[in-house]
Amino acid sequence: MLGALATFWVDTGDATDRLTLNPHAIIGVPQVASNDNRNMIVHSDAEQFPYARTTLAVHLIRWLSLLMGVGTVYAVYRITLLLTRREAAALLAAAFTAFNPMFAFLSAAVNNDNLVMLLATLSVWQLLRIWQMSVMTRRVVLLGILVGLPVSRS
Repeated sequence: MLGALATFWVDTGDATDRLTLNPHAIIGVPQVASNDNRNMIVHSDAEQFPYARTTLAVHLIRWLSLLMGVGTVYAVYRITLLLTRREAAALLAAAFTAFNPMFAFLSAAVNNDNLVMLLATLSVWQLLRIWQMSVMTRRVVLLGILVGLPVSRS
């Protein structure tokens, strides 16, 4: 839904032309071989800059995913700072998260995982704030929203 909101104004009429599945893709299988192929989609010259139509929409959603990854890293930083009160530990935890290869890969891809990771870390951060500071109506309501968003249905 967020991807649709970010790209509703982009003409994606060429989506079926851009969506050519890679018959050689090895998705979800860890380290099959050194020459494995992880691209789900066959890429073409239509993806060259400047981006247009479906390619533009995909790149915009990837930027949105990346922003969610940045939010997750920030929430990890804040969680660690609340727990340890040590800036160095918080920076280390944020760096560990940000430079985790799978996290970096997912943060740059179009998927639902980035929003779930963001909402989960924001939920933990909010829960810790309630636990360490005080129970306030707005904090509890925010926590309820953060926890409820991933399970809401359209």
